[in-house]
Amino acid sequence: MRTVAADTLLSHWENGRGRTPAARALDLLVAVSRDASSDEPPWSVWGRDPGPWTVGHRDAALLSLRASTLGPTLDAVAACPACGEPAELELDAADLVERAEGPVATPLTVRAGGHVVRCHVPTAADLAAVTSTGPESVDDLFTTCVESATTAGRTVTAKDLPLRVRAAVESALEQAGADAETTLSLSCPGCDHRWVAALDPAAFVCAELDREAFALAREVRALAMTYGWSERDILAMRPSRRRLYLEADR
Repeated sequence: MRTVAADTLLSHWENGRGRTPAARALDLLVAVSRDASSDEPPWSVWGRDPGPWTVGHRDAALLSLRASTLGPTLDAVAACPACGEPAELELDAADLVERAEGPVATPLTVRAGGHVVRCHVPTAADLAAVTSTGPESVDDLFTTCVESATTAGRTVTAKDLPLRVRAAVESALEQAGADAETTLSLSCPGCDHRWVAALDPAAFVCAELDREAFALAREVRALAMTYGWSERDILAMRPSRRRLYLEADR
């Protein structure tokens, strides 16, 4: 079972400052895939380029990685949209992985308004490449997902597509990638209001790993100050060994 190594964890925090969760998530999966051993089972996702993965497959891999590194239970808090009461959640990573497994990224052909558009559902690399925000990010992602478009034998760009053709393409992409969205059915403990909220596994996992990186940095600092060991030597230790030395010093 793949886990995030200690040095990878600190590098993920250091290199991720100012970057989007989607970009950080892809970098993390690339780093873990590069660490894949030769004895990985042939069906394993590790050791493969995660860039072409659908968002659903990316999220499933992230949640599996989170479960094997930090444990299978995810703790979260969501504010009730009706009364603002915080609802504490205890989520099972395995259940989320099962629901996050999206479709394989196969090309789609959409015919609408005299146009023929070839496109694909967003991939991990597509989302990581989007650096803009707001409406511009939606436009950039749409342009990336449109591979080609023709009308009356003439090639047109994604930006030149009529609004109703674009709407048809977006609808087809949404249907093809519907299983990729991770949603939660929630209930407020205060007013009993029920609602459905979307979970962004990339943002959630990156935030958790950031907290874990700070905790690891504190361990490294304490051990280095006490024993004079280098960061490399401390990170090479198993977590249980680091905690043993920390406990022994108290």
